[in-house]
Amino acid sequence: MNLKPFCSSSLALIAILCFSGCSKPQYSSVLLITVDGLRADMPGCYGGPAATPALDRLARESVRFDKLTTPAPLTLPAHASLLTGLNPPEHGLRIDAFGGLPPTIVTMTESFAAVGFQTAAFVSSPHLAPIHGLDRGFAVYHAPVPGAEHAILFQAPLALTPDGAEPPAAPLPPPFPEHTDLAIAARFRSWFTARQPDAPWFAWVQFSGTALPRLDGSGAPIDAADTNAYLKAVAAVDAAIGSVLDALNATPDAAKTVVLVTASSGEALGENGEYGHGLLLRAPTRRVPGLLRLPSRRGAGTRISYSAGLVQAAPTLLDLAGVPPSRTQAANWSSRRQVSVPAPIPIPEQLGKTFQASRFDSLAPYLLGYAAGTDTAVYSETEYPFALFRWRTPAAYQAGNWVYIDSEPPEIYDLSDDPMEQKNLAETIPDSVLRLSIRFERLRDAMATRAPVDTSASNAVWQALSAWGQTGRPNRKSPAERARPQIGLLAQENKIPRPAVDTELAAAAARLHPLLPGTNQAERVREQINACIARSPQTARFLLWRATLNAADTNLLPDVIADLSLAVDCDPDDDAVVAWLGRSCFAAGDWVRGLAHLRRARKLNPANATALELLPRVLQVAANATAQAEDIAMALQLVEELITFQPTLDNRMWRVRLLIARNRSTQAKQELRNILYANPDYYAAKDMLEKIR
Repeated sequence: MNLKPFCSSSLALIAILCFSGCSKPQYSSVLLITVDGLRADMPGCYGGPAATPALDRLARESVRFDKLTTPAPLTLPAHASLLTGLNPPEHGLRIDAFGGLPPTIVTMTESFAAVGFQTAAFVSSPHLAPIHGLDRGFAVYHAPVPGAEHAILFQAPLALTPDGAEPPAAPLPPPFPEHTDLAIAARFRSWFTARQPDAPWFAWVQFSGTALPRLDGSGAPIDAADTNAYLKAVAAVDAAIGSVLDALNATPDAAKTVVLVTASSGEALGENGEYGHGLLLRAPTRRVPGLLRLPSRRGAGTRISYSAGLVQAAPTLLDLAGVPPSRTQAANWSSRRQVSVPAPIPIPEQLGKTFQASRFDSLAPYLLGYAAGTDTAVYSETEYPFALFRWRTPAAYQAGNWVYIDSEPPEIYDLSDDPMEQKNLAETIPDSVLRLSIRFERLRDAMATRAPVDTSASNAVWQALSAWGQTGRPNRKSPAERARPQIGLLAQENKIPRPAVDTELAAAAARLHPLLPGTNQAERVREQINACIARSPQTARFLLWRATLNAADTNLLPDVIADLSLAVDCDPDDDAVVAWLGRSCFAAGDWVRGLAHLRRARKLNPANATALELLPRVLQVAANATAQAEDIAMALQLVEELITFQPTLDNRMWRVRLLIARNRSTQAKQELRNILYANPDYYAAKDMLEKIR
């Protein structure tokens, strides 16, 4: 029977009754465990070499996902997607350390809290600080709060690990002793013991021991390429997970609790030249493990072989717990253009009863055996290369065994023959490239792109990163840039091509980055920067690094201007660099170029601080120079522009004198009257008005 709510106050109750089929809601508690940087092919239950007895035991009791994909191999965007059920372009969190969840976006935690769940989160990663908004709905949110000294963790974690015989390029920032994996597990156990026993609960426990920088028993960093060290880190995280599961299994709650263990990303150990995660979208970092234990061990041992994404976790967990999404969360989901209202699914062997999924891509109907499984079209992206170096932003589309990566050249992989995505088939099957790229664009266009919320005013890490040149501005292509002649649209010919991701160069740059502020190593650093520029002359960031280094010597100002000019050619839409070039040209005495670049910076960003500060000074110099050259018309234009910044009486009188010089006495008189209206005692204006009457 399909009931419709008659008023807003009864909506939640009716939805619960329809879902549960009884007069009193019967909720299941939910335990969510996530790991930052856990590869899907490492745990023993996935046939991997790591010793993971806790995960292996859980796998025997659970449904196992074989093709589960993260929406972004970055901690903050992936967890935001997991908690909201939205992809990164939809919720706006695209890279670590930047942005806050918009207030209109609701998390599944808030949906749990709305029906009385006890909620708590115990988080080890500084990427998930409360400032980013993922703490919404949690009564307890225990997470580290990073400071500016932790910015190196976000910018270049490779710099914190030794490179073979070489020591780390940067010292470790202050640790978070209360947020180690063991401490996090202990805090969960304490909360779990003290919770109200007769109320359902939702808890999120997050571990980070497998991500860079990995530490040994003494707290010293380990080489990122050390696979054995990574296996030990996986085993240590498994032990922490085991302690959490043991606490749950020792109580009657275990039989009625949904448990999901997954990861925000995998981890690259040198495949394709990548270490850690965030630069590429290949299998080692895009694919994540997924073990889902249903109440009473329903479906234990089942393997889900169809493609699925972490973005489906929120609707699935809500459905499995018997909790309807809040009205706002349902509105978030229904606004997605691809989402249709899911039809009620008949429950086998229960005549007249149906299961109403909260969203069309909820996995609950399949997990409960009410419907057959099917491949989901999964979107993944990483804005990290763009944020670091303004390199091309990779994005991926996976459906079943086929993976398409939007890159240059494009990449296609068949997972049935190439699970590690080593053989690019794009050149051998060009028709498939076109078909998959069109499907990918349709999927991406179905998502409403949100600009991230700037947290620079209160985020110390972001302030440090911004000073180093990293930004969280999304790099989504416009429809014109994506147009194809094959589908009847004109291709854009004059767009600025961005360099492709170069993992080896990124690793070298990561180790170079901590040395940039060191003036005592200027020559060594300059040599390394020059090597980076030689390898990728179109990477604006390297040119900016050299300009920053040279800016300390005023004799090198021409070199600074040359590098900034090249950087602007590579990235013409970066208002900060354009403004820096304008300031440098003005400092070198070239007010013409200085004015042009500062105007351009303000056009790109009306709030650009450098442009707003310098433009009045440059306009004054320019107006004086053009007036002395007897170009009165140009001087008048410059003064009028100056008045928009500084409408002082002196500047307005300057305009009057130029109007008179141009024989525009009528306008001059009117301006003088306006000045006297604003200040009747301004005698210079009175005298001038008397002279020209």
